[in-house]
Amino acid sequence: MTSSVVIVFHNEGWSTLMRTVHSVIKRTPRKYLAEIVMIDDFSNKGRLSFLTVLCMDKDRWIEQKPYASIVELHLGR
Repeated sequence: MTSSVVIVFHNEGWSTLMRTVHSVIKRTPRKYLAEIVMIDDFSNKGRLSFLTVLCMDKDRWIEQKPYASIVELHLGR
């Protein structure tokens, strides 16, 4: 059995996000961690898109559009 960790954030500080991601990676046994899903809730900080590179091989990046529904996000619209 594996799990997905979902981190939702909006204009969060860079160091706080990095501590969170590193904490998840360090504290979760690799065999149980399927993915880390980071959901950007329409932040306006430009450098947050760089997180995709830093999250190792277990990442997905979803940038929420204004007024987007869960179904639209899931379908990638």
